[in-house]
Amino acid sequence: MDLYPVMIAAAVTSALVSIYLILTLWIRHRRDGLLTRCLWSCVLLVPVIGWVFYGGLYQPPPVQSEDLRAKESSGF
Repeated sequence: MDLYPVMIAAAVTSALVSIYLILTLWIRHRRDGLLTRCLWSCVLLVPVIGWVFYGGLYQPPPVQSEDLRAKESSGF
């Protein structure tokens, strides 16, 4: 079984996802600094791990209000 076509397909898919995320970054966050967008673009070039870092760290979700948080308990 020749894995060359599978590797090519995975590389092309990875490149397309990275390009899509980079374009989204530059369009959606155009008010952010140039250096910030350039650094995140480099992070997005790393398949899967870069995408996860971008999704989780670029704009962390806001802190949940007190009334929506779970109540403190003793663990039982």
